[in-house]
Amino acid sequence: MEKRKLMLAQDNAITKARYKFDLIEKRCVYQILGAIRRDYVETNNRDRMHFENLIIRLTPDQLDKCIEGERNRRKVYQSLKKLNAKQLEFENAKEWYVCHFINYARHDRKTDTYEVEVSKLILPYLVDLVDHFTTFDLSVALTFSSRYTQRFYEFCCMYRNTQQAYFFMSFDELRVTLGLKDQYNRFFNFKKRVLDVAENEMKQSYEDGVADIYFTWKENKKIPGRIDFYVHQKRDERQAQIEYDLATQATGQIISTLKIFFPRDKKFVKRVQTALMINPQTAFEIRDKIQKKVLDYPKRDIPKILRYVLQEDFGMK
Repeated sequence: MEKRKLMLAQDNAITKARYKFDLIEKRCVYQILGAIRRDYVETNNRDRMHFENLIIRLTPDQLDKCIEGERNRRKVYQSLKKLNAKQLEFENAKEWYVCHFINYARHDRKTDTYEVEVSKLILPYLVDLVDHFTTFDLSVALTFSSRYTQRFYEFCCMYRNTQQAYFFMSFDELRVTLGLKDQYNRFFNFKKRVLDVAENEMKQSYEDGVADIYFTWKENKKIPGRIDFYVHQKRDERQAQIEYDLATQATGQIISTLKIFFPRDKKFVKRVQTALMINPQTAFEIRDKIQKKVLDYPKRDIPKILRYVLQEDFGMK
C-alpha cells in the first residue's frame, strides 16, 4: 500500500513571519505542525484547544527526520532548546502579541518520547483552515537541505493556485522576511547565497520527481529593487499542452476557412498562419469572429470583412 503523504497546514501569518530558524529547528517545527494537523485538524478536535495550551508528543523516529537520519539525542535537545528561545510576533487589526513558538520541551527517557507545549495564543493560526492557509507536503519540505529552499517552497505553495501563479517582493522586504535584515546587503551576495541555492535545489527536486513545484525569478526592470517570482508546477505543463493542442486545432479551422474565401491570395493566408504561430493564444478569438462573420454576412461580402477584421483587430495584413 502506498504510504499516505502527510500534508501540513501552515497559516500564511506563520509562513511570512519574520523568523530565522536553522534547518534542524525548522524541521522540528514541521513535525509539530504535522502532528497538529493529524491529531486535531483532520479529526476536527478543536474545542479543547481554544482556551488551553496544546501538548504534543513526538517519537524519536519522528525527530530523526529532523536530524537527517542521525539518532543523536543531543542534537535534538539543542534544537528544541533554541526553538524554545525563539519568539514569534503577531499583529492584525484586532491585536498585537509576542510569544514563544513552544512553551517548553521535555524528553521522557523512560518512554523515550518527547513532549512540547504550544501556546494557546498561536493555536488559532495553526488550526484555522480557511482562506489564508497554505497547505504543503511535509514529506517534500523535509527533503530540502537549505532553510531558504524550505521558505521559498512555502511561498510558492501560497501562490500556486492564484490566477497568475506569481508574486513579488522588494529586495529589502525579502531579506527581512527571511531573517536576513543585517546580512547580504549586496544583491550579488544575496543572489549567490540565497536565491540561486533555493531555485536550484527546488528545481532539482522537481526534476527528480520529488517536488511538484518550483520557481524562477527575475529583477523587475521597471521597478528598481523589486524581484518577481514565477511559480511552475506539473499541471501547468499538462495544461499548456492542452491549450497548445486546442490552439493548433483552432488555427487549422481558421486557415481552412481563409483558403475557401481567399483561393488566389495564398500569401495573405500564409501571413495569417505565420502570425498565429507567433501568437497562438489569439487563435480562439479569431476563429470565433470568423465563424460569426461567415454566418452573419452574404458570401460575396465575407472576404473584405474578414480582411478588415484581421487587419484592424489583430494587425494581420
